[in-house]
Amino acid sequence: MQAQHERVEATLDAAVPAWAATAGADERDTLVATLADHRAVLLEYLDDEEATLLPLAAEHLTEKEWASLGDHLVANTPKLTLLTLFGLVLEDANPAERATLLSALPAPVRDIWHVIGRPRYARHISRVRAV
Repeated sequence: MQAQHERVEATLDAAVPAWAATAGADERDTLVATLADHRAVLLEYLDDEEATLLPLAAEHLTEKEWASLGDHLVANTPKLTLLTLFGLVLEDANPAERATLLSALPAPVRDIWHVIGRPRYARHISRVRAV
């Protein structure tokens, strides 16, 4: 899995800076091909993670240890980024999962999601998908 992780990271290392520097047609086409490769490598990695790593985590980590991973993410991720990530999770969740996720939030955080996070996520994702 470490080798896959390195491949996921490496698939973007060369093409993105070249495209960002010029935004030319050749660099764009290279970036598109690179992103296709990146997607394939990432899906392989995520499939293996779900099939191999998560069962190991369930077997060897306590609930407290598992929760500490989420605590670490929240403590070390910019708050606006957390809102975007939460929007992605909610978008992929079914209605019951969405209700569970939202009900688990403290009331002030849930209010922040509804007032700031949800509209911000909607604007962000509409820009991303407008391409």
